[in-house]
Amino acid sequence: MTLLVMTQSDSAPKDSFWRDRSRLLKSKMLALVLSSVLVASVVAGSAIRPAYSTGECGPIDLAILLDTTGSMGGAISNIKADLPGIVSQAQTASGSDLKLGYITFGQVDFVTGTVYDKSENVFVQDNLTTDLTTVQNHINLAGAFGGSGDPEASDEAKNTAVNNLAALGRSGPHGQQYGDFTEPWRVTATKIAILITDAPPGGFDDSFSAGDSHQLLMHAAALDALGKGIKMSDVFVPTFGDYDGQKAILQDNAATSGGAFIETNSDGTGTSAAIKAIISTCGGPVPVGLEIKKTVILNQEGIQVDEQITSLKQAKIVEATLVEPDKKTIHVFHNVTMDVPAFIAFGDPAWEPGVKLVDGKWELKMQIVATYEDPVTRELKNVEQKIIIQFDIDHGQVSTPPGIGVVGFDKDIVISPHPAQLNGDMTIKIGENITGQTKVLVAEVSLSKPSGEVVSYTTLPVDITTGSVTIPFPGTGWVSSDGKPSLDQAGMWQMDIEIIGFYQDGTLAIKKINQKLWIDFNVIPESMIGTIALIGSSLGGFVAFRRIRAKNNGSDGKPKRSGTSLGI
Repeated sequence: MTLLVMTQSDSAPKDSFWRDRSRLLKSKMLALVLSSVLVASVVAGSAIRPAYSTGECGPIDLAILLDTTGSMGGAISNIKADLPGIVSQAQTASGSDLKLGYITFGQVDFVTGTVYDKSENVFVQDNLTTDLTTVQNHINLAGAFGGSGDPEASDEAKNTAVNNLAALGRSGPHGQQYGDFTEPWRVTATKIAILITDAPPGGFDDSFSAGDSHQLLMHAAALDALGKGIKMSDVFVPTFGDYDGQKAILQDNAATSGGAFIETNSDGTGTSAAIKAIISTCGGPVPVGLEIKKTVILNQEGIQVDEQITSLKQAKIVEATLVEPDKKTIHVFHNVTMDVPAFIAFGDPAWEPGVKLVDGKWELKMQIVATYEDPVTRELKNVEQKIIIQFDIDHGQVSTPPGIGVVGFDKDIVISPHPAQLNGDMTIKIGENITGQTKVLVAEVSLSKPSGEVVSYTTLPVDITTGSVTIPFPGTGWVSSDGKPSLDQAGMWQMDIEIIGFYQDGTLAIKKINQKLWIDFNVIPESMIGTIALIGSSLGGFVAFRRIRAKNNGSDGKPKRSGTSLGI
């Protein structure tokens, strides 16, 4: 999905800049043969079918491989809080023909309460079994302790699970396997193994270097899984970031075996949602239909604009203006429409009047329209983006953070409906990096239903200065004007997101960036289950996605819509 960056001027007019040009814009959009909805890959009867209905996956054998070392507390708490929901989803997907297995790795056997001197152990807590209650009880005993730093025995845990290994003879200088994982995977079952960790693999000898035997063992286990029909998925919890390249190792393992790779928040939130997303695809890759990457950078010479979209047909700048510090002098760039990627120099003669960079606070306002082809339906759709960026001119130069030389903003929002299914779940991942940032906050997340009721996320603001956040919907913190904070209506929904960022440029003054995004997406009845996933990334812009259709504005200022149209 995508983000919106909006910086509103302190001066008037704010909305008139866009409103006065709406007819011209619409005519340009029609000339570009653009549709007006951002919905990625909606496919009735897609080959990748998320498991929302009873028995969608057939019998399931599901093994959870959990890192229980000291840094994993957030992820473990997140799993335990939603454990009944995880098991219920797996039960539904399997048609109540579910076997669970549970393996941990670390220094402590939390089921027996034993703390070992050696830190790199693999504990087989439960063989694949239909005794789901016992497995859940054991998972609820899990905690986070020890580990003696990185790496961890994730490679040996995978080896144990995939190859049904007994404990005899499985040991090393820093740990060993306790318990046998010898209950075979059922031939007729959908076989899913999910590893959750934040560290690189270190086996029983607690060592790791790129390309070593532990990385090779991870890859070999993935190949074994592929040969046995086990989909090995990896959930990466970036507690301390990707410091040893473990992310790429986990991605390789998931891709090799036909499983999924999902990255959570650094505090472990989003881990349960990741597990449920993997179950929803019967262990296969969590589908992503559309990716949008936007780059807008200011430097001393001008404005660089680039855009990358899955199945991109064309992208054009259809409007650009600069507003001087006096808030009265407006420079209009007349060389539009301009193909993207593009560079617009401050000295370009197409500016009317010509630009002279006087000192003070300026605003850049820009509108970009892109056309992409849905890879499945082959329909053309558009992404409309509005950008308003404040920046300072100091002594005739663009003021940038010391030692950087540019001003830019990098946004990444992922909306994963799996697809957005009637009465189903979805997740909203929001992240942003600003050049010279001091604070970045999510100030608003709300959804408008097809009938017009508004669902709002109330646990705000959310600080994303140090990393992205994943918000599950439905979930804690959501309230609705109709008392139903859930995906309870089929049709076209709208998501509103606001992000407020603060950054320091070369003047050492703190600047504020206000960004807003409106995204349309479908909620689909079970009979139309397909693949919807919206991903967006934007560097320095106000990105807005809108439909070209009649709208009635409500008293709250948000567009109100009627009907339950599923048209895309």
